[in-house]
Amino acid sequence: MRDARHAGPGRRPRAAFVTLHVGAGTFAPVKVDDIAAHRMHRAERYSIPQATVDAIAAASRAKRRRVVAGAGIDVKLRAWRRPQAGRPARRKR
Repeated sequence: MRDARHAGPGRRPRAAFVTLHVGAGTFAPVKVDDIAAHRMHRAERYSIPQATVDAIAAASRAKRRRVVAGAGIDVKLRAWRRPQAGRPARRKR
């Protein structure tokens, strides 16, 4: 989340957490010219606690800015928000 000094006078940022489990393959160098040919050791796993889901939903309803710390978490949250098989699409408000 953003540093408290960027939140504005009298305002404090709210923090919510996502756990990202990475393997050794996450840090393996890419040794091929075509990135599609690069093989990861194994897929990264992540978990989003219900409290975080609720915090994201509340911020969205209140039209508050959401700030993500870390590219890996950003990718996982974007993937989580995309409609997937067996899960209904999220409605735009």
